[in-house]
This record gives sequence, structure tokens and C-alpha cells, in this order.
Amino acid sequence: MKIIIFGYGNLGKVLADHAITNKFNTLIVSRKKTKSSALPFVNIEKFNSLAENFSNYCLISTIPPNEKQEDFVISNVNPMVISKAKKIIYISSTSVYQDGEVDENTKAIPQIKRGKIRLKIENHWRKIAKSSIIIRPGGIYNNKNNLVTNFLNGDHKVIFKKNHFTNRIHLEDLVGIIFQTIESKISTGIINAVDECFVDTHKLLEQISKKFNLPKPIKIDYTSISSPKKSFYEVSKKVKSVILKEKLNYSLKYPDFKIFATDITKKYIKSLKNNE
Repeated sequence: MKIIIFGYGNLGKVLADHAITNKFNTLIVSRKKTKSSALPFVNIEKFNSLAENFSNYCLISTIPPNEKQEDFVISNVNPMVISKAKKIIYISSTSVYQDGEVDENTKAIPQIKRGKIRLKIENHWRKIAKSSIIIRPGGIYNNKNNLVTNFLNGDHKVIFKKNHFTNRIHLEDLVGIIFQTIESKISTGIINAVDECFVDTHKLLEQISKKFNLPKPIKIDYTSISSPKKSFYEVSKKVKSVILKEKLNYSLKYPDFKIFATDITKKYIKSLKNNE
């Protein structure tokens, strides 16, 4: 399989590393100039000039909407060119969902501006190609950048909203889901990339701080914070995935954020003791 990755942000970098390590024929289309000559980069102008047939390619778009609420790829690439791809994977967001318990069979009715923009772009991708697969990840975290690490590094403020649950996915799992989707028989539809571990973050950090004798979290009411961060708390939903279990058969490496949080904290405490 040949892979084209649009975007070289946090997700794009890990996707590219995985693709190249696993010997995929890989092309990275980046909006930004890069200094690396070892990676297969092309800018959008050069990509548009390629005369290659993309029927053997899988296209992955990781680029979020710009400040004009536009999709970079749709705005800058001939739709007839990308429509010929074997598979198109657009990385969207769970922000398209409304309040309550939802899964891939739930009709998305966005309640916030960010979600409405994402759903509009999803629909545009579907119009371009029937082979479009929409992946909707929850809040993406990794071992270095996450709520618990930020807390351990001294940021003890925790945004709080009663009965609010965060939908999460570890970056490694998101990459795993994307590549398993590429190699699967799935050719269209929606996949929610979420761990289904619905945690009250303030309560979790309270438990961790008590267990490990750490500073108590400082509760910040979500109504006092500014946009766009505030929009993450305006809709309280539990996003589940039927497709991961029933069709993709993907086993999460990080299925429980509570276990992840405890393990990260234990490693932090151990490192402090080793440095004494």
C-alpha cells in the first residue's frame, strides 16, 4: 500500500514514522517548509503537479480546519485527483456529537460551532469520494502530553463541570486504528476512536493526589474560562465505538485512562526518589 499523509503536526509525524518504519511507500504533504531531507516531503504545489495515478494510494488527512473554517486539502487539491484514491481517511473529531450517549449509529447533531464546521467538512469529503472513511477521535493524549503529566509538573488547576466526561484516545492507539483501518476491508463509513473510559478528571486527580500525597487539584469552573477551550465543556457526551469492536477488531493498548494515570504517577514518584 502507498500512503499519502496530509499534515505534519503531532499526529502526522507519528503516522509518518509508523509508515516509514513499516516500509510503506510514503509521501508527506505539508503546508510548512521542513528542513529534513531524509523524509519524503512535498509542498501542495508540487503535489498538484504530480501526474501519478492515485488508485493504489491511501490518503490520510490530519489537517484541522483553518481560521477561515476551511479544509486545507479540499481547498487546495483537485477533487478529481484525490477521488481516485483507493481509500481516503479524514481525521475529524467527536465534537460533531450532541449531548448524551452516542456511537457510530447516532446521527450527529453538533451543538457547538467547532462541531458544525467539522461535520460540514466530513460531508464534503463524502461528496468527493464514496471511499471516504471518517475517523472521529476523542481528546488525543500521549505519554508526555496529558492531564496527569501537566498536574505532576505543577499545573494544579483542573477545569470542572458537573457530570462532564472526557472522551479520550492515546496517540499510539489512534495511529494503530488508522493503520488497521487501511489494511481492513472497511472502505467507507465512520469510526469513533475512543477508549470508552469516561472519567471525571477532577475526581481522578483528587484520588491520585490523596493516594500519592501530592498537592490537591484546584477546581476551576468551566464557565470562567475563555473560548475555544470552553467549547470542550459545553457538551457532555459519552462517545462509544461499535466499529472498533465489531468490525475493526482493534484491541486498545491504553483502554483505561485511570490505569494510565496511576502508572504515570508511579513512574514520576520513582524518578523523584531516584534523584534524591
